[in-house]
Amino acid sequence: MQENQARIFTEKFFYDGLNYLDFQMLDCISGAASPLGAWVMKERLAANGVQVSTTTIGRRLKELEAQGYVVQRSNLGRILTKKGEDYLQHVNYILRKSRLTQDIIETVSVKHYLQLVNIYQARRGLETEAARLAAASATAEELAELRENTRRYKALSRAGATEHEILQVSLEFHYIIAKICKNQFITLLLNMILNENAQFEKTLKNPIIYNQSDQYADEHDGITDAIAAGDSEGAAALMMEHMNSIINREETQIGFMNSGCLLSPADGRAQSQ
Repeated sequence: MQENQARIFTEKFFYDGLNYLDFQMLDCISGAASPLGAWVMKERLAANGVQVSTTTIGRRLKELEAQGYVVQRSNLGRILTKKGEDYLQHVNYILRKSRLTQDIIETVSVKHYLQLVNIYQARRGLETEAARLAAASATAEELAELRENTRRYKALSRAGATEHEILQVSLEFHYIIAKICKNQFITLLLNMILNENAQFEKTLKNPIIYNQSDQYADEHDGITDAIAAGDSEGAAALMMEHMNSIINREETQIGFMNSGCLLSPADGRAQSQ
């Protein structure tokens, strides 16, 4: 993976921009020969493509210190604690594995709809378990984020939004559940698969995700209700149904394509070639 690609991949890996900034700051401190202050860190972050004010850096440093990742050394700046070193080492390990996996994915990238179905099948089991875990661990703030996403999805579906907008808000729902399930391995795997899914949806101009957006928005709402109620089994069952619904429609589309028909972009009905 080229340096610029690796930087972009790392930024997307964290999903939350604040977590990405914290990681970059800890990485800068780790690579310094002496305690690092906000002004020097601002320059080093800029060299890594991260533009941020010294005020924000100072605020984040205080938060990282409160969490036990860094410690102040007189007026010279901050250094990593043992906890900070262990955290950075762990994240870099996960990142290296993720980049390697991404390189493999790009080498054997999906070329047609049948392989897109394979991606959905890979997502199905992981997302079912993610929904189950999310129902047991979601905080009020996380539920609010999920509710806001489903609200936007419904609004965009009714407003006739662009394909890109529909795809983005739809996948964001699944990214959020992957995040709040609080299983780092499920989160990591789903983030990689969802990133790949997004790329091929755009490449293939897949009509199903857009034509069925009203139904999928309702299904997202039902999953959210189950998670909010702490109903782990219900959330898992609804997610399984949701993924099966998508897979069945994709397989139907493949059947039409193989028989010399296409799905009409307007209403999803079979159309002779």
